[in-house]
Amino acid sequence: MQQMLFKTDLVLMALIKDIGDNFEDEKHELDNAVKMSLINTGNVSLKNILFCLINEMESTNDVVRLDTLRNCLELLLHPES
Repeated sequence: MQQMLFKTDLVLMALIKDIGDNFEDEKHELDNAVKMSLINTGNVSLKNILFCLINEMESTNDVVRLDTLRNCLELLLHPES
């Protein structure tokens, strides 16, 4: 089980690293979600990051930030797009 979590962490880190320069705001939000996941649960998983992003979407009224958070969800769920 621990090895699976480690592989998931590496996959998520590689995904965030490979997003590209056009998505700097998304990288920042994903980085924050990873940090919050570590603080709240002690580990990083796709599920925890998704929950963090959704929680942020529910707590903001800034339409630009909402768009950035939505893009983060799309990048995590459909990285090949």
